[in-house]
Amino acid sequence: MKRLFSSLLAALVLCSALAGCTPNAQNSLPSSAPQPAPGPSSTPLTESDIYRIYDEAAQVYNWFDLHPLPCTGDPVEVDGKSYRKVDYPGLKTHADLEKMVRAFFSTPLADQLLNTSQYRDIHGKLFCTEGSRGSDLFLDAQTVHVEHPDQDHWNVELQFWTDTAEGSVCTVGYSECVLHYELTDEGFRFTNFCPSDALDLNADTIHTIDVEADFNSGAYRNYTDWQLLCYLLHADGVYAEGPTDLLLRRFMERPKDVIRQLALLDASPFHGSGYSATDAILTSPGSSAAAWLSPEEQKKFVDVVSTCKPESDREQQILEHIWQAYNSALNQP
Repeated sequence: MKRLFSSLLAALVLCSALAGCTPNAQNSLPSSAPQPAPGPSSTPLTESDIYRIYDEAAQVYNWFDLHPLPCTGDPVEVDGKSYRKVDYPGLKTHADLEKMVRAFFSTPLADQLLNTSQYRDIHGKLFCTEGSRGSDLFLDAQTVHVEHPDQDHWNVELQFWTDTAEGSVCTVGYSECVLHYELTDEGFRFTNFCPSDALDLNADTIHTIDVEADFNSGAYRNYTDWQLLCYLLHADGVYAEGPTDLLLRRFMERPKDVIRQLALLDASPFHGSGYSATDAILTSPGSSAAAWLSPEEQKKFVDVVSTCKPESDREQQILEHIWQAYNSALNQP
């Protein structure tokens, strides 16, 4: 099960354009207090619990990495740094903050977060330093997927998506981060974490493509399957014909590999508003087979479709849509 978060909403919530502490930052505690880790006789955690816990933990983690807690009042100089009083319900002292941090994160990770001078008590009240790095401007969206490999572990799989274009050059794709929510001596805690904008532009699943140049040079022929889909998101007309035929040929040679990448595209933020080409890409092996293949090649295509065994429900749906597109194109007058 996946969830999608809009980068615009994230930018508003995280105040990415502002520097320093601000009274306009998000000003509510996580939706509910973290619960003790369930023991053998306790009610097991559910996927919904993990999504909620991740949301709350991300908010807390971002206080240390992405943006500080909101604060108010005149600055106070301590040890050469400027601090202002934290203005956040329920967090009056550093002990309150530490309790919140340790409720979500393992001892080593909590120690790492708290072992800074970013937050401190001054005159018995919690203060924080000013300054905020702002969120990654290249991040378009984030998807979250939860898995439960065994009773003592949950994995929160994050994908950070980007798509920028200038002229015929575009940078498209995603990077991944897997968070581990594990049963520790303190209960279930995250043993690793990342900020809510942890986009890695150097990931091998993010590609910078020059549609015109790569078409004219034939460089697209050496693309990975995912890279080819990223190209097709930004190509049209003559620039799309050869690459679309290449996708069909790859489907006939390695149907499960291509369907796996098509399923990834189907579940991505690139399938929706603003991406009118996506539906055509997802079904193009079928429509292209009907339009371009010889009768003998079409027999092979039908055999490929009938013998392919997708590995997930989404992949099965992709295969069915390809088959429907093929039959629809055949029946067009």
